[in-house]
This record gives sequence, C-alpha cells and structure tokens, in this order.
Amino acid sequence: MPTTDIAWNEAQSSNIARWRYDPETRVLEIQFVTSDATYSYDDVPAYVAEGMKNASSVGSYFYHHIKDRYRFYRG
Repeated sequence: MPTTDIAWNEAQSSNIARWRYDPETRVLEIQFVTSDATYSYDDVPAYVAEGMKNASSVGSYFYHHIKDRYRFYRG
C-alpha cells in the first residue's frame, strides 16, 4: 500500500475523484466520486500510471487501460 507521504492527484473527472501511485510497491490507489472507499490496484507498471497522469480524460484512461486488467481490493 502506498505510503501516506505520496500526494494525491486530483482528477477532473465525473467518475474519479483522485488517485496516487507508489512506484516502489507498484500500487495505484483510486478514489471514485461515488464512493468513500479507496481501491488499490496491484502490480501496475509505472508507464501505466504515467499514462494516467498525462491523459486528457482520466476516467477514459482508467476504463481502457486499468479496469479489468489489474487485481484490486477495496479498502
């Protein structure tokens, strides 16, 4: 799980509120607009997180490159 000193990236998205990535553990954490829970996606490569950072639509990028591709747990 990412350390608490990793800053959240606020998302301009109707689906994703914010996200953060820990390159040491390769965990991508996402908080959705409709949920107070944090979803942690395991073994996400750095290039995927970088793609999310640079995406014009974070929600669309999540849907096409992360959802159903990485194991996750709800925390």
